[in-house]
Amino acid sequence: MKCVLAFCALVVATPGLEAQTAACDREGWREVIAAHAARYPLMTFEDTYKLLHQGVFGSEHAAPDLASARAWLTDEIAALAPRPGTLEETVESIAPGGEVARVHLRPYLAAGGDVEALLVAFLATAGAVRGGGVDGFRCAAAVAPQVDAARWPASTWGVFVEDMVRQGLPALHHSTSFTASYAPAYRVVAGALAEELFRAPR
Repeated sequence: MKCVLAFCALVVATPGLEAQTAACDREGWREVIAAHAARYPLMTFEDTYKLLHQGVFGSEHAAPDLASARAWLTDEIAALAPRPGTLEETVESIAPGGEVARVHLRPYLAAGGDVEALLVAFLATAGAVRGGGVDGFRCAAAVAPQVDAARWPASTWGVFVEDMVRQGLPALHHSTSFTASYAPAYRVVAGALAEELFRAPR
């Protein structure tokens, strides 16, 4: 618990938990989308949407109360199986400048990462990162066809995005193909806190 209390203090003292800036960093989104497209060749429209949704809005949609969040994380860790294919990055940027990141459970735990500290960071992110709203999401989504017009055709991708906007930008699960191929297991955390996770005393 000493480790967790120390990290809680870091959460309170760490700047950068505000919403991302309203201005659209198109070049930053281009780098994020291109990196994920190269890392996950089977990424679908749904997976791209999930990437951008998390990058813009953080973990707000996935954050229950503390007890439920802890139980969910504990159960997911207990069910973890080795990931097929290449090794995962521990911290994976999902927003320009690394403002928001996915902390992958397998390499995080293998490196001795503290589960309670990760839980605190996840919940703190959910309570802070708000992104740029619908306009911020549309801005990020508009970059995808510029990265790869064959993979994200402007017409069909644009229809998909606007359909999601009409639905209120709901959270989506990863696609079946993505889940089967990459077995994703992570928590979305503000980039500033992702860095602090590895500095907190253990």
